[in-house]
Formats: sequence, structure tokens, C-alpha cells
Amino acid sequence: MLLSKDGKTLYSYPAEARATTLSVPETVETLSSFSIRSKYLVKIVAPSVKVVQEQAVEALNVGSIELSEKLEVVWTNSFLIRNALDVGPVKIPNDAKVERAKNAYACARLERFNGEAIER
Repeated sequence: MLLSKDGKTLYSYPAEARATTLSVPETVETLSSFSIRSKYLVKIVAPSVKVVQEQAVEALNVGSIELSEKLEVVWTNSFLIRNALDVGPVKIPNDAKVERAKNAYACARLERFNGEAIER
């Protein structure tokens, strides 16, 4: 994966990597736009991420995204999970600045987000 010099920003995860789980290094605080593209990932764990930029994650089969309790900002349309019907648990702290409905709406077939039905 491609990180900034200080290791705080993830710029790119190899799209053709065949791993099913991505454990983002603990130094990473920001997932930049378009940083994770994968048709193989089913789980993403990001223990120290504070910011998830727009369209940071586009994955076909992710069923679980675990984000840090340090999360501060999730931009609109951060998660584009095209074929998933139910994504969870996406652990987003209650005080994080996030537009949940818009994030969930970006998932083409998504029916449930953190156990809640998606209204379209």
C-alpha cells in the first residue's frame, strides 16, 4: 500500500491484491479519496483512522468495516460498496461528524446499514 512519508495518510491500496481482510496500519489517521478499491476485500479494520475522505472505500464484497473510536470526520459518500446488501458493523462513534444517510445511499444495493433499513 502507498502511505504518506509520515505514515499518517493511506493514499492507495493495490486494487488487485487478493487479501480478504485489510488491516490498516495504526499510524494511518486519514483514508484519502479513492484510496481503497477492491473486489476481494470482505473486511476492513482501521484502528487509528480519524478522517475518511469522500469515496475513500469502493469495494464489491465488504461486509464489515471497523473504524476507530477516534474517528472525527466521515465525508459524504465515503463508502461505495456496490454489491453488499448489509454492511455492518461499521463502527462510527456518535460524536463523529458524519452524514450516515448519504454514505449509505451511495451503496448501490445496500438494504441495511448498521442494522438499520435504508430508505431510498
